[in-house]
Amino acid sequence: LLVNKIVVKEGLEMEMTDTEPVQDINTITNRDKNEKDISTTAQQQKENENKEDGPGHPDPFKVRLEFSARDYLSMLVVLVLLVPLRFCVALISLVLAWAVSVLGLHNTDVTVPVTGWRAALQMVSCFFGRVCCYCCGFSVTITGCRVSLSEAPVLVAAPHSSFFDALAIFWSGLPFIVNREENKDLLFIGKCVQFAQAIFVSRDDKDSRDKCKQEIRKRTNSSLPWRQFLIFPE
Repeated sequence: LLVNKIVVKEGLEMEMTDTEPVQDINTITNRDKNEKDISTTAQQQKENENKEDGPGHPDPFKVRLEFSARDYLSMLVVLVLLVPLRFCVALISLVLAWAVSVLGLHNTDVTVPVTGWRAALQMVSCFFGRVCCYCCGFSVTITGCRVSLSEAPVLVAAPHSSFFDALAIFWSGLPFIVNREENKDLLFIGKCVQFAQAIFVSRDDKDSRDKCKQEIRKRTNSSLPWRQFLIFPE
């Protein structure tokens, strides 16, 4: 690239032709500056990743798990010994809860509250449900005191998302709930839900939804000894 250069020296101007390639000084300066900024930014990001978000507050979006050889050995022992034991206990508890529910449903009118030995069997079924939760690794701590049936016939729980709903049901003393019609046919669990006197509803049937709402009003305003009603607003 042929360029004309102006050389200023001691107040004299002299024009000369240079056949050597010349780069713009501003371009070189800007490029060096950009490279420096990129390097500084990368270094700051790395420091931020390793830095805690204030004293005593680690970054919640970064997992810091470092296991020793002893930890891996403990995991192996638990996998071989504890996991099969918990699985067997959970399965036995589920089968026993199903058996108790089948016995309690024999010649029973589930449209009225169960009493006597059947009410006791409901609590036995609830106990086996808690055992299953314990075997799956769940531990529930209750804070505060639940109000009585006379003060609050309806319990509200949220969110309604997964099998965690069972924790609220079992630790609330097996209140009656709303459940979808299809769950009646679930292996083992279907009989347990029926024995808990759930209100079954077909989501696609408007008449079924209306009957469900009427049944909720009937039970919550009834003078019969119904348990509290547990509902998920979703």
